[in-house]
Amino acid sequence: MLFRVRTAVVALGVCAAIGVAGCGSGSQTGSTGSGEESTTGTAQALVPKPPTTPPTTLSITKPLSKKPEEGKTVAMVTSMLPATQYYTEQTVLAAKVLGWTVDEFPYKEGEEAKALSSALNTNPDYLIGTNLLKQAVKAQLSQAREKGIPFLNLGGLPEDNAPSEGYYVINGDPTGQAQQLADWAINDSGGKANIAFFTIPALPYVAQAGEAVAARISEKCPGCQFEEVELSLQQLVSGKSPTTIAASLQSHPDVTYAIVGYGDMAVGLPGALKAAGLSGKFKVMGVGANQANIAEIAKGELDAFAMVANASVGYYLIDTLARISVGDSTAVDTENTGVGGAETWILDSPELAKEYAEAPYGWEGPENYIEQWKALWHVN
Repeated sequence: MLFRVRTAVVALGVCAAIGVAGCGSGSQTGSTGSGEESTTGTAQALVPKPPTTPPTTLSITKPLSKKPEEGKTVAMVTSMLPATQYYTEQTVLAAKVLGWTVDEFPYKEGEEAKALSSALNTNPDYLIGTNLLKQAVKAQLSQAREKGIPFLNLGGLPEDNAPSEGYYVINGDPTGQAQQLADWAINDSGGKANIAFFTIPALPYVAQAGEAVAARISEKCPGCQFEEVELSLQQLVSGKSPTTIAASLQSHPDVTYAIVGYGDMAVGLPGALKAAGLSGKFKVMGVGANQANIAEIAKGELDAFAMVANASVGYYLIDTLARISVGDSTAVDTENTGVGGAETWILDSPELAKEYAEAPYGWEGPENYIEQWKALWHVN
């Protein structure tokens, strides 16, 4: 097979790997419908119920100490993944609110350092990277420090965060989404979820999501089980994720919840599962729903995905730069956040999914989110 498996045992006492019979039951129906209705038959949730309707306010509410100066330039080094393109477009729009400009430097896998070097050559006021491993661009980061250019890495490793060195990891921790998904599965299964989490180690954000789900299950659900399955970034980019996931699940018939660590991994998955004879055998969930995921939830082909305010992600990136520009702290407390600090909640209702399926960015963010940002930035 083209993937590696890493197993985490989370039951009280010794538990066999997912393939062993009798290792957890869980629900094996199709779509769950509204998040207000449990499929477990239990009268009370085992853990706090995650939100299944969108929030109305930004997760950041602290305004800047003053309005940022206009005319700043930002160089953004971006991967070519579809979700990243959404974030980039919104970063450009957010920058315009402040009178700033953004130049884009897209990179292919393995060419991150080259793209970042090109960005540095333009001598921007700020740099933004997406899903960059710090070690892979070590020389370029050194150059940025020498030039005094702050660098923001969306989706980097939290432990690499080093503001004193001009290196900021922008809320690259998906713990909020991961915990919400884990809690949903715990309640839905009545505390007997048998989870296979599909991860991509090359994408730090995705890997962290898997770790967070595993930690939540270990802490809150002694009757649940968890196994992690590794895919490569190339399998994602080449469109082979669905067939790889389906092949793994065929060999693990006791799985009751399949969770993908990145929405793009599930694009085409319902079709692959149908071809493999696996439709309705387990529930399919995921981190960071994209448009294809939302459309498939609306059709009842996927069950529960963490929704992130995709259009608002770019505003969070620019907010961080704006705080740096006026000398404010970037350590702004947030709660239940997803990519870049944007708000998140669990979409598990086909009816609600239909409302967002046709929108260009799915759920863009809380109502009037742009006006809320303007107020925080002192922009009329």
